[in-house]
Amino acid sequence: MGIWGKYVSEQGLDNLKYYKYSGEDKSICVKLFMGSFWNGVLYLVPSWVAPNLITFTGFCIILVNFFTLLYFSPNLDVACPPWAYLTYGVGVFLYQLMDNLDGRQARKTKSSSALGELFDHGCDSLFVTIGLLPLYNAWLLSPWKSYIFLLLGAIPFYFAHWEEYYSGTLILHALGNPTEVQLLICLAHYCTWYHGMEWYQMSIETWENRYMKWIIPLVSPESLPDMTIHVFCMILVGLGLVAGVISNMSVVVRIVNENKELSMARAFANLFPLVMVLTSFTAWFWVSPADVLAHHTVACLLCVGLLTAYIVDRMIVDRVTKTQFTIIKPCYFAAVVGFLNALFLRNPETDVWYLYILLVGLVLSHIHFAVSVVHQLCDKLNIYCFVITSRPRKVQNE
Repeated sequence: MGIWGKYVSEQGLDNLKYYKYSGEDKSICVKLFMGSFWNGVLYLVPSWVAPNLITFTGFCIILVNFFTLLYFSPNLDVACPPWAYLTYGVGVFLYQLMDNLDGRQARKTKSSSALGELFDHGCDSLFVTIGLLPLYNAWLLSPWKSYIFLLLGAIPFYFAHWEEYYSGTLILHALGNPTEVQLLICLAHYCTWYHGMEWYQMSIETWENRYMKWIIPLVSPESLPDMTIHVFCMILVGLGLVAGVISNMSVVVRIVNENKELSMARAFANLFPLVMVLTSFTAWFWVSPADVLAHHTVACLLCVGLLTAYIVDRMIVDRVTKTQFTIIKPCYFAAVVGFLNALFLRNPETDVWYLYILLVGLVLSHIHFAVSVVHQLCDKLNIYCFVITSRPRKVQNE
């Protein structure tokens, strides 16, 4: 493995022979029209195109969105040109398309593998953070509202894969389904492009009087909630989060109760890394002497997103390789150190320096982790990551 090291044990690599993907998508849009659309586009994809190449292309499109946002609004508080929001919407739609074509392409070319699932979900874990940053800017969310919205994406993503860790099946429920959520994100960007950012700052009453009066004339202004459009959307997302988390927990509880070999305490202990990391980051941002969340919003959100994505990715790797998920790892305490530094040193410069040192460390460690796991699985499965062909088998020296 050279400099890349090993994140998967030999036993885990041997367990890959038991791997079999299991998933269920209950999306209403997929059943009505998106599934047919994806299958139609699949006919246009040549058989020599590797599924992981499709996944990576979609992720690169999201990176283009991200760097475009950084160029025009490095702290999410400045409006981008109208055309940028159009490209953000197109980018999310293309990412969704690629994210759903890769599995179909794998089945079409009979190249499905554990590597494909890990590569797909690894990109999804990063999309939860990087892919949503333009939306915070489009809605002109404050730093704390942006952070809360990030949690509304990171928490259900973690719980969905926590459920899959025990059930063995990734169930995309009808409520809060990624397909519908991504389509709504596209719609939000298109509305920003067409109407401007101020559209989401309107009150529900103003919006209803201007756009919906002819549809729901029986609704009186007094009965409408006194809030802006973007706050109303955040509340709806929050309600979907609660419903999704309750569903995930009920599935895990049922499975643990039915299997005497499983421990309920251990099952819920697997939530500890997420709780510790998010609690530590929240406390750090709250007591920060430099008010890092307000003045370095993107860096803060990236740190939270990258660390939570890393924890989820480790859980996914452990599930695929049928190994025990490790609850405690040194990197999980990175946010705790940030909180203690802010609480006791009370030095704004040190606070900011640690934030960016942590960000660079998380980026490098995530790259190292991703490349290492890909190398290990490619070597074990005797495949290439971005090419549909088997690697030449190594000849053992006698």
